Amino acid sequence: MAYFARVNDNNVVDIVIAVPDEFELNGTGVDYAVEWEGPGNWIQTSFTGRIRGVFARPGYKYNPTSDEFEVAEEPYELPTVEEPADDQSQN
Repeated sequence: MAYFARVNDNNVVDIVIAVPDEFELNGTGVDYAVEWEGPGNWIQTSFTGRIRGVFARPGYKYNPTSDEFEVAEEPYELPTVEEPADDQSQN
């Protein structure tokens, strides 16, 4: 299994997906990522850190100069879920 991270215009990772080995081996991992999650700047990452420093996670930054992922300086904010105003059970 190969993994690809999509980074936004600020080089912040917004999603990481798993790509079947056959797509990595034949060089079409990015095509697979685009087909399943849409266009963007897709960059391969590795659980072992053998490429690009650390395994990319949402909120991490990609440094194009060093070609590595880094933990972002500012914490990544996840969307919040609003709680219902009343705690009324439904019958």
